[in-house]
Amino acid sequence: MPVRPTRIEEVSDWRTSTLIPTPAPKGVPVGSGRTAAISSRLLYDVLGAVYDWLGFHAVADVVFGIWVIAGLG
Repeated sequence: MPVRPTRIEEVSDWRTSTLIPTPAPKGVPVGSGRTAAISSRLLYDVLGAVYDWLGFHAVADVVFGIWVIAGLG
């Protein structure tokens, strides 16, 4: 299992040739890039605040709330 980077300095710079060490011949597929981390927590929190602001929290159903937020996103 690869080691997960903990600092930005440990993530390869896409602007350099370090991601693809040798140039591939034309027409040959190359390996995919790396994603260090993703997060959608901020989006979920913002949509949750809009959900509450619109008054949907009065329904008091967690599944309904998740369904509505998923539809808004």
